[in-house]
Amino acid sequence: MLRRETNIGDNSIFGSLSASEGKNWIGNNVLVHTQCHITTGIIIEDWVFIAPEFVGANDLQILHGRRNIEKFIPKGPHIKFGSRIAVNVTVLPGVVIGRESLIGASSLVTKDVPDFSIAYGVPAKVAKTIEDKWRLPEKMYEEFRKRVSEEYLAKFIDKLLSDYK
Repeated sequence: MLRRETNIGDNSIFGSLSASEGKNWIGNNVLVHTQCHITTGIIIEDWVFIAPEFVGANDLQILHGRRNIEKFIPKGPHIKFGSRIAVNVTVLPGVVIGRESLIGASSLVTKDVPDFSIAYGVPAKVAKTIEDKWRLPEKMYEEFRKRVSEEYLAKFIDKLLSDYK
């Protein structure tokens, strides 16, 4: 299910029984597999692979029923260019998964993961660096950045979430 204001790029695949809560950005050539939860405020850059049963969270304090105490402003994860996420991974609010990183199965990602890192576990910890032979061609990344800057993505999400502010 793709809710209103799900922004999904060219040649991207959105698997069966997956849900996008809307007000998010999914790049080109992204594969979101079956039974994934794509939260409001998430950014998924180009060439990302997300295996089944992914969950992205956007509420640090679980404000359900308590929005009279504090205003809810979604803070989704940011999954950078070319990253790969294995089955049954949860990424907490505001976490950044670095460029072409690999997150192992059944991981709980609670902190940012640097570019070109392999991380796994509960909580996920960086174990090693992606070898050069497994990296996408630099030209692909350069083409992506010519089309989409970090500043553009930040402004885009900020505008989408403006009704929460």
